[in-house]
Amino acid sequence: MKKLLLPILLLSSVAVFGQGRSISLKPKSKEPYILAQGDTLHVGDVIRLTEGAGLNGQFLYVQLVNIGNEPIKPAESRNAGQRQPILFFKEQDGVTYFFTKYFVANTDAAFSKGEVQKVAPSKAH
Repeated sequence: MKKLLLPILLLSSVAVFGQGRSISLKPKSKEPYILAQGDTLHVGDVIRLTEGAGLNGQFLYVQLVNIGNEPIKPAESRNAGQRQPILFFKEQDGVTYFFTKYFVANTDAAFSKGEVQKVAPSKAH
């Protein structure tokens, strides 16, 4: 039994640590972000998911997140129309992402492809 347990533990540890770089480990930012189109996003701004740019309305630049703010899968067409305030931003490999309670999106790509739009400014601005 011990001979079987050791390889299982070794393989599971390799699988856990071999997942690649995680955006959930990057530091959060609450600083305003200026989009490539020139509009400024602030924490608290309300965004709305419009229609995904992929086939059948699937989102290409918006993903669902788990409780640890880790992206788990692309948002689906049934998520369109949902409104959420921006909670914070994170940057990874030169790309800035915004996070809401249920979503993370590649900020510039999602706005330029029309997958999300800003519907209300934060109350602080």
